[in-house]
Amino acid sequence: MSDGRKKRESPRGAIFSAAVILLLLVWIFGLYLWCMEEDPMPAWLFVILEAIPVVSIVALLAALVQRLREIKKGELDEADKY
Repeated sequence: MSDGRKKRESPRGAIFSAAVILLLLVWIFGLYLWCMEEDPMPAWLFVILEAIPVVSIVALLAALVQRLREIKKGELDEADKY
């Protein structure tokens, strides 16, 4: 039974979504840097606040790589099996 999806999905959707989120996280990172320049905060707080977008970027890139591998293998929706 076909639900109208192409047999092989293009990775453009995954890349576009990751790029949008990546830009947002980089903007947040820059915003924290700018705020630190304007009104300095304690170093420990700055490190914690900067770690949040950095960890998120690493997780985002790992998820993107995993999704691109799934698309390359032809797995559109792994959750459909369950």
